[in-house]
Amino acid sequence: MRMLHRILTVSLAAAVVATSVPAVAADSRCANALYRRNHATECAADKKFWTTSTIGWVSGAVAALGTGLAVLGMSGGGAGAADATPAPTTVNTHMATLTAYDTVGYTDPTLLAAAVADKKYMNNANQYNDIRAAYAMARGFTGQNSTIAILDTGNVGYHGAAVKNLVAGAIAPNATVDAYQIVDARGEFLPYAQIGDMIASARDANIFNASWGVESQARLNADTIRSRAQLERLTDAHMIDEMVNAAARDAIFVWAAGNEGRTQSTAMAALPRVVPELDGHFVNVVAWDSATGALADYSNACGATKLYCITAPGSDMNVGFGTASGTSFAAPVVSAAIAVIREAWPHMSAHEITQLLFTTARDLGDAGVDDVYGWGMLDLERATRPVGAAMVPLDDTMVPLRMASVRGAAARAIKSANLGFAFFDAFGRAFDADLNDSISFRNTSRAAARLAGDDAITLGTIGALEFGFAKNTLLTADGFLQTDATPLVSFVGWNNAFQLGNVRLFQRSRLGCARMNAADDSLIRDISPVYTANVSLGAAWGNWTFAVAADDMVLGGHMTLHLPTGRGANGAIVYQDHTIDLATRPAVEYSATYRGITAAWVDNPTGRDEFYVVARGRIQF
Repeated sequence: MRMLHRILTVSLAAAVVATSVPAVAADSRCANALYRRNHATECAADKKFWTTSTIGWVSGAVAALGTGLAVLGMSGGGAGAADATPAPTTVNTHMATLTAYDTVGYTDPTLLAAAVADKKYMNNANQYNDIRAAYAMARGFTGQNSTIAILDTGNVGYHGAAVKNLVAGAIAPNATVDAYQIVDARGEFLPYAQIGDMIASARDANIFNASWGVESQARLNADTIRSRAQLERLTDAHMIDEMVNAAARDAIFVWAAGNEGRTQSTAMAALPRVVPELDGHFVNVVAWDSATGALADYSNACGATKLYCITAPGSDMNVGFGTASGTSFAAPVVSAAIAVIREAWPHMSAHEITQLLFTTARDLGDAGVDDVYGWGMLDLERATRPVGAAMVPLDDTMVPLRMASVRGAAARAIKSANLGFAFFDAFGRAFDADLNDSISFRNTSRAAARLAGDDAITLGTIGALEFGFAKNTLLTADGFLQTDATPLVSFVGWNNAFQLGNVRLFQRSRLGCARMNAADDSLIRDISPVYTANVSLGAAWGNWTFAVAADDMVLGGHMTLHLPTGRGANGAIVYQDHTIDLATRPAVEYSATYRGITAAWVDNPTGRDEFYVVARGRIQF
């Protein structure tokens, strides 16, 4: 016969007594379910609890539960009898200081404060602070569109209710939670094959939470399970098959590691080691004690499961009707975290989600993945922000997101549009960003241009008319907004001057047309012909010259930006095209020249204003 083992660590308004009793022998009469129901008092002493304390009011009828499963967490009441209603406890309203170390990116402090002050958060403030859950809440994630199937006691006993309350707590309040009752009306656990049927029926579930394990006389651990056949003999081949089928639907199983205080997790935690199809679809969870800052003394360590094991708070958890401790209550915290990731990035596969949780966990214990804490502490701040280098998709390729240096009219036009776009992290997740934050505006210095002189090439003149080519940098850019080259502007101009007494008045104007293309690796999809104008007016008197000039005016033209905005549910990158009008108000230069010395003021409406003094002359030998 098989027997049930439970752990019970509950803090309620009831007398608490220390309990330690031996396990039932295989040939004991109390191993028989019918005998236990008829001799509850006699068999109560044969029941083993994995606990540091038990509740004085718990009925001896608890010992009637059986069938070889172990519920890892809190329980109350007795099999075959109505559960007593526990006395209410005071909700913990202490709000511990939220540690905000190593934070990347902006999180609205108002939203963060609201998350920490949330009633459900305050119920377990210290524990949620340990995993920095408030950051995921402040970033707007609620677990929506995920379905979590809880394989537990359902409406029989407190254990299932406690697990459900934690799953539907502060982290993922909008997740769909389906409770599956793996015990009958008397509290007897169902055969494993029936549990397999439940897994098969939960076709909408993409997360399964299991806070129970297999217990046998041999006290098998995860490291002693050598094959799938061995685990099937302990459970049922149908149940294992249905877990594999659920994994094929991309579901994730979250399993409590057990409460024997051993160096190895329970036998069920061996599943990915002996059933390869569950690799990437299984998370083993050990319990952290927030009060002691270490692995809970009752919790099994990760041991042989360390490569798919994570740590989460499980001690003194407010479960809605008291507080409870156990790996049972660390597991639903991880299940809720997975729902958050699935909501935020629905295209991610189960393997990608589990790997994200593992690689963003905070290291505990020995450096790296270790036998006690596995990957370390679940960290929802790290898991919901970019990981690795930021990348920008350019059709079929990804390039690093670096500051794009953009000159003149193009920079002014793009910045004035105030566009958003998405960049992607090492997991291919899209994150919103402000395009302006990734553009460096390169203002063309008029002083440098004056010293360089006029680079126009005049091909011919007809009276006051001239025509030719000139270099122009008004549309040049690099990085992910790269244009192909410095464009040549074909122009036609006219120069006029006439004498008014001792004053010579002059005017010089050019109208031009520039044609250029974006580089292949650019978010610029198209650039139309751009029409430009250069105008200067002035007067010369003796050694003095005064002038007003507007250079590189863009009269018309546009460019099209093909910006990524995120991913669809199917994982395809979504783009949006934006047409940018390149016509901008020009910078106006006011200058005074005395012989070879020029002082000027440049009024730049969209960049830095500029004042400069330059001198030009010759040295003769």
